[in-house]
Amino acid sequence: MLTARFLVRWRDGDAAVPRWLMPAAVAALAVVGLAVGVGLLVGGGAVPVLPAKARVFPGLEGWAWVGLVPLAGAGVLAWHLLRGDRPAFVTATAVVAVVFVGLLAAFPALAVDRYKAPRELVRQSRVGDPGRDLRVASLDWFQPSVVFYARREVEKLPTPEAAAEFLAVPTPGFLFVPETTWSKGVANKVAVPHRVAARRYDFYRNCEVLVVTNDVNEVAGRRP
Repeated sequence: MLTARFLVRWRDGDAAVPRWLMPAAVAALAVVGLAVGVGLLVGGGAVPVLPAKARVFPGLEGWAWVGLVPLAGAGVLAWHLLRGDRPAFVTATAVVAVVFVGLLAAFPALAVDRYKAPRELVRQSRVGDPGRDLRVASLDWFQPSVVFYARREVEKLPTPEAAAEFLAVPTPGFLFVPETTWSKGVANKVAVPHRVAARRYDFYRNCEVLVVTNDVNEVAGRRP
């Protein structure tokens, strides 16, 4: 809103700005477009400049053309600025902003979405099945979307001992926990049969996340 107010005041001649400011803004828009395009190519793995262990998201590179929107927009804005057509400059700015932000939010974000951990962890572990009577908890890892996908309350456990007690209860329980936390702090405290129901890399925390359950009979029941 503040940006829109400034542009309207500048368009109407009510705001005096240094002569270099608007050309610099146009140049900055071009830099944004270039950075987004290159960033999507790098993030998708099409341009191998990241370290060998760096995480990439194949599919992002196909949306690198979105960066052309602000690049082309910068050219249009520069043309209107040279002509001194402030109303057209402001209108073009609004159009470029809406198209660019809309495309960026809609498509590259969806390409990344399939790499997020919560939905896949819920799908693999089947904790979102409304027909199952089970409990869900987390230790040292939590994302609100787990609640959304599982459609269940997720209890946050404070200690490895609490996690071991959670799995010791006979009712099927599913524990979301980072692999390092499980192997170093919880696994040696769990005295009941258990299994890993799901595993997924979480790029937010840069770690493997496990869903560990005491429901070992569920797997046996699915065997021929």
